[in-house]
Amino acid sequence: TVLALECAYRGVLAGEPAVFVSFEERAEAVRANAATLGWDLAVHEEAGRLSLVYAEPPVRAVRTGDFDIQGLLAVLGAQVEAVGARRIVLDAVDQLMRAFRDPERERDELHVLHEWLLERGLTALLTLKSQPNGDVVYPFLGFLADCAIHLDQRIQAQLRTRRLQVVKYRGSGF
Repeated sequence: TVLALECAYRGVLAGEPAVFVSFEERAEAVRANAATLGWDLAVHEEAGRLSLVYAEPPVRAVRTGDFDIQGLLAVLGAQVEAVGARRIVLDAVDQLMRAFRDPERERDELHVLHEWLLERGLTALLTLKSQPNGDVVYPFLGFLADCAIHLDQRIQAQLRTRRLQVVKYRGSGF
């Protein structure tokens, strides 16, 4: 979350407006956490360069009939247009996909999301949690993405090590 938020924030500072969508944390919490790093998100929101969207997935909703992410994409499209966003962060996409409860449907909806992002030419950062054993929840996303970064931390002999691994960076000799 912090790495994705920093990418959005630095983009805003560089003149690339952004939309930050959280499926776990309310916008107030995102602002408060950013403030601890010295980032005043509200200033950029007020100036129309940044939009924070809290999009809680409907995990407790009663399911009657079929639903998809088209409604969410319409809302996000309006936010992207409103700020002229060039970047978008979708934080905790795994939380959004839980609403479908069907791996095949999750995959289909992620393909819809991928196409939506491509059509708009947005630089997108999607965050997902990995399984406790380190496995990726949606391994096929690595084939769709131009870049994949894996963050983890390990504790060995009471020493915590945080790691950032660039797994894939299409078009680069990283």
